[in-house]
Amino acid sequence: MSRQTQAASNAVEIAEVREAMFDPVTGETVSLAVRVIDSGTRVAASDQEVIYRTSPQTQEFRVKTDNLGWALLRYTATQVGDITATARLETDPTKTASHTFRFKTLAAGVWSDAIFHLNAEPVGNSWGEETRFPRNAGTHSITLRVNNPDSALIGRAITLGLTGFSSATQLGITGVQPALGVSRVLTMAGLVWQFTTNAGGGAYNLVLGAERILKQSPENPVSLGATVPDDVADVT
Repeated sequence: MSRQTQAASNAVEIAEVREAMFDPVTGETVSLAVRVIDSGTRVAASDQEVIYRTSPQTQEFRVKTDNLGWALLRYTATQVGDITATARLETDPTKTASHTFRFKTLAAGVWSDAIFHLNAEPVGNSWGEETRFPRNAGTHSITLRVNNPDSALIGRAITLGLTGFSSATQLGITGVQPALGVSRVLTMAGLVWQFTTNAGGGAYNLVLGAERILKQSPENPVSLGATVPDDVADVT
């Protein structure tokens, strides 16, 4: 076999990648992966070394491909900010292939910026901090605001969900606009949801989800009961 033919038979390349599925909070782990194939036969190349190098905090990891050609790196985020991780494949004899992953590491407590406002109250509470009581039958509104212009929540698509033992229909909640689960981008102007309740009772939780953030917000309890404890403020 000629040297040129041997070099061609040894050539491998990156054929597929798996990007980070979310932006991790410090301490969370994301999975990054590349799939390596033989450039000639187009089949998976096992036992190939892939070198991952991260920035701005420089770390180097060497990972061998499995029998399907995948080299998986589980990266635990420790530094807040924009992160790059370049996977580099040094083939024999001289060919080099690479792919750069890009994601953002967020500071812990990302949901602490979320403020819950019921109806027209001027001052809200941190999401999940207090049970709210929209007791009167009729139309109510819930507003999500953030006071921190540098919040990691700004610019992300946000959804509102309901958890508990009963559905919205069973609780007498109708006309939710926009509908639960519909995403909208959060700005400093905030996001508003409107809904209608009947005179019945019940309890549930409201929870937020955000684009590329793994964990949901704390659950904010809401009660539709006809009465509230004496020491709880009444917002109707």
